[in-house]
Amino acid sequence: NELAISYSRVSIDANGTPSRRVLMLAYFVLIVALGTHPLSVVPGTKRAVASWRPDNKLINHHVRRNVRRHLRKRWVVQGDKQQKIDDINRRRGPDTPPPLYDDSSLLNRTFLGLFKAKMAAEVGELSPGEGFQGIIDMTKHGLINNRDRFSSPKDVQDASQRILRGLFPSWLLPAFRVMFAKPMPQVSGRMIALVTAVTCQWLMGPMEITNANTTRATLGTETGGLGIKVSRCRFLEESGCVSVCLNCCKIPTQRFFSEDMGVPMTMTPDYDDFSCQFDFLQTPLDPEMDEAYNVPCFSQCSTQRREPYLRGEDRASGNNVCADSVSRKL
Repeated sequence: NELAISYSRVSIDANGTPSRRVLMLAYFVLIVALGTHPLSVVPGTKRAVASWRPDNKLINHHVRRNVRRHLRKRWVVQGDKQQKIDDINRRRGPDTPPPLYDDSSLLNRTFLGLFKAKMAAEVGELSPGEGFQGIIDMTKHGLINNRDRFSSPKDVQDASQRILRGLFPSWLLPAFRVMFAKPMPQVSGRMIALVTAVTCQWLMGPMEITNANTTRATLGTETGGLGIKVSRCRFLEESGCVSVCLNCCKIPTQRFFSEDMGVPMTMTPDYDDFSCQFDFLQTPLDPEMDEAYNVPCFSQCSTQRREPYLRGEDRASGNNVCADSVSRKL
């Protein structure tokens, strides 16, 4: 009962369904049209990936599945949109050369040496690099890439907070919380802003005291003198790593001011011009709302341990790692 019409060895069933011969012929015609050798179109081969596109509905299901696996190394999928990684994993920061910093003053040499000594005590070794470069070397190799000593980003953040805490006498921070932070939060915030602007320029570069940014929270009182604007962060530019910025600076510094000094503070880095805004007496945003947690790795980043996006429960701990060949949301 099955009739077949044959036209040059091409068969069509009586119900209008193309036979296997027709499908095979169409398959090879499609291969030739796309410029791919017939024998190379085997599920899982990289040669097929070079020619096939993930949105081609004519591709065999198995081929499409393997194509998607390989294309994960080249594309970032956000919902129903696709965006090239080359547009995301790009160089960040100012286009102009970094300024020259003078660390020869007695104040700068004193704080730089103290900070370097506390960091060496925390990481267990002293960098052979001199001056500020020694601090950058210990940050990258002693903190971020030291998996034996700091196995998680939370460990790196805790170590960085201990370094900041070690810069002060053990009695000073508890006394400051009791005598100033609790009874006089406004005065405490202005005091900290003034001292930070005077003593930390060797670490972050030029900065000025400004009004606190109240676009996210309302203090209910005057905000003058409760903010600091870092024009071009030296630490961020020298490290060239968003993971260093988050895990070694932003998160531990916010915790240090809030937990150890009793004055909440929010840091808002700008990864386009490397500026940073300090807002005292403002509680940091939730990691889910803070854009700094979702910034992909810089193309100039030399840090080996990277994860540029945060996975759900890891956001609160700043689990920021960049993949060497791809930046994608996990």
